[in-house]
Amino acid sequence: VSRGSKSLAALLYDFVKRVLRPAYSDYEIFLHLGNTDAWNKVVNLLCEPGDYILVEEYTYPSAQAVWAPMGCRGVPVSIDKDGILPKALERLLGDWEQVHPGTKRPHLLYIVLTGQVPTGSTLSLQHKEEIYNICVKF
Repeated sequence: VSRGSKSLAALLYDFVKRVLRPAYSDYEIFLHLGNTDAWNKVVNLLCEPGDYILVEEYTYPSAQAVWAPMGCRGVPVSIDKDGILPKALERLLGDWEQVHPGTKRPHLLYIVLTGQVPTGSTLSLQHKEEIYNICVKF
């Protein structure tokens, strides 16, 4: 496994620690060539052919192009001017077994936190916390 430039990784790890200050100490950083490259790596790491992926109601086409060849399917979650709706996410996951019997519940959420296209929405801290708690619950 290649982790890229050790000096660049160390610099970015320190930046994340000082500036972003994660709420946990065992974080890692992920070097990549760009967002689509990183998303491709995440999908290939975490998904199996035929998996469902939770996505915003409007999802960037190149994000979909990454999982489509694997036979994965996006499950849209409703959004409003402030982004993904936590209650819609909770309802979707809570009803999953009844709506999709015999299929495993999605375990990956593709979401644009800042400047979602085409809405331009940015999730509030409250929505982020609610979404996180819903994901932990399920």
